[in-house]
Amino acid sequence: MGSDKRVLVTGASGYVGARLIPGLLEEGYQVRAGFTDPAKAERFWWHDQVEVVALDVLDPGTVDAAMQGVDALLYLVHSMASDDFAEKDRKAARIVADAALAAGVSRIVYLSGIVPDGELSEHLKSRLEVEEILTASGISTITLRAAVVVGAGSTSFEIIRQISERMPVHTIPSWMNSTVQ
Repeated sequence: MGSDKRVLVTGASGYVGARLIPGLLEEGYQVRAGFTDPAKAERFWWHDQVEVVALDVLDPGTVDAAMQGVDALLYLVHSMASDDFAEKDRKAARIVADAALAAGVSRIVYLSGIVPDGELSEHLKSRLEVEEILTASGISTITLRAAVVVGAGSTSFEIIRQISERMPVHTIPSWMNSTVQ
């Protein structure tokens, strides 16, 4: 893409987004970083090298505004904070896809999860559904299907750490028995 291309990073304050932005800057991209609370951008050393915008993926007004003038969208948002996370993910994906299409965004890059054959967890079903919504937008969409993102401070790392400290031996549900690369 290059330095004349503007990239919107949703989930800029998340584990992946906060580590991806420096790489994008190094490659010469103009980065617009979406934060639900823009004041929190100051926690990151790169905050003064990006355009910080208010962005709540469930608020069409902030999504439309953040999408203006963007060439590519990095969709790094996934909710698991409530019982209705799948519905929130579905709604957010539709809002974002519609806004991206209206703004003329040429590419969406979505960070999903590995989707094994067989029964899926609610989490992976939601990831796959978001992928399908973004792909159906008509915008060129690339999905990166990642396994567990492990690194100090990542949600997955903290969950694994807490489980191993509290329950060194643990039974797992049958749907977790799947073959993945």
